[in-house]
Amino acid sequence: MKRVLAILFVFSVALTAAAQTVPKTPKTDANTGPLRERWQASYKVDFATIDNERKQAVAQRAADFQSALDLQKIQFQSTLAAQQADFQGRLANLQNTRGTQIVERIANRFQQISTREVDFGQNFLDRLDGILARIKSRRDKAAINGQDVKVADDAITYADQTIASTRAIVLDYAGKSFGVTVTNDDTMKADAQAAEYNFTAELKKVQDALKNAKNYVQTANNALKLMSDIDRYEAVPSTSRVAPSIAPPTGEQTGT
Repeated sequence: MKRVLAILFVFSVALTAAAQTVPKTPKTDANTGPLRERWQASYKVDFATIDNERKQAVAQRAADFQSALDLQKIQFQSTLAAQQADFQGRLANLQNTRGTQIVERIANRFQQISTREVDFGQNFLDRLDGILARIKSRRDKAAINGQDVKVADDAITYADQTIASTRAIVLDYAGKSFGVTVTNDDTMKADAQAAEYNFTAELKKVQDALKNAKNYVQTANNALKLMSDIDRYEAVPSTSRVAPSIAPPTGEQTGT
């Protein structure tokens, strides 16, 4: 009987020691612990490839915009030549020589400012598009690290849409001429003032659109600034596959 009790005592001690050596079962939360580690291992992300594809898309959009502007400028030149011929004909019929010289300088100044604004707008939007591409990459890293990217996604979508719509505004502006339609000597001053009012209004539309696009890109960037540990996840070789959860937010521009 004593031998049986001794065996049972030794067995119970062994079970107690074994239980103490077994590690506690860790939490399996979606954002921390082994479950997250297994998820990351299954869906490793090749950020280098994604970034490269985005850069190519940005370059393609810039090239497409350049082509559209070039075509617009070709069509505009033929229209401008006819308008300038009409403008010079009207000036030739006026008696106020000094006034006609001033009106001609005003018309030339409008066109110079317009050309500079189109060139500036094109370069500005291309730069914004590139900055937004980098913001999207940081958004992907934030998503991989379990951050709530809903606000960032909305801001990125609005920024994408605003850049695209602003390109359309700049393209439309590039096809407009801003001459002065002079009726006669008596109305010359009023005609010049009306032309300047129209020119200023059209120019402001472009400038406001560019400012709006910049603000949306800044909003997207600020949304990411509120997050922590965005860069914690490291890139992996190009043989990896992309996690479904970092798909581009709805509205992201494509290369087409």
